[in-house]
Amino acid sequence: MPENNILTKGEMNSEGATELWAHGDRNRNFRVNLADENILVRHRKAYKQLDKSVKELTRIKLKAKDDYDSLIDAIEIFDADARTCVNDIFLCDVCTPVFGSVSLTAPVNKNGDMYLMVFLDEIGAMIQDAKNEHYARVEAEVKALKEKTAKYTEGYDDEPISGEELERGDEA
Repeated sequence: MPENNILTKGEMNSEGATELWAHGDRNRNFRVNLADENILVRHRKAYKQLDKSVKELTRIKLKAKDDYDSLIDAIEIFDADARTCVNDIFLCDVCTPVFGSVSLTAPVNKNGDMYLMVFLDEIGAMIQDAKNEHYARVEAEVKALKEKTAKYTEGYDDEPISGEELERGDEA
């Protein structure tokens, strides 16, 4: 991932949403629950759609290199589609605070990486970190619950009895 950070991560609120702001400007912010597992589904779906759109834009750029109007039309269509995909990940408008009116195809660093892809890589890493933190908390809570209930469950098998065993009258 490129070194420049587009997003700054704030604190999580009581509803599980984390405030993110763009380019260090707290006025360019949005809130999202990074640990929401459905965001992973939407992120993957957006990547697939954007991959198709990037390939189509590249094809049009190669075909229309001498046709300025076609090229501009293709960039405009791609930018609108990409903004829709990004906003669909978060179920709100994040493109306005993050990208403003800058094209999502604009290079954003000295490597010439596309603004859109740098953003998606960065938010993807934040989502993955939040998911890992969430699973670690759940594991710790389950372990604590098992320890707390151990005196009541001691001597019982951890494996639940299946429906077949109950029908046959098998004992655990």
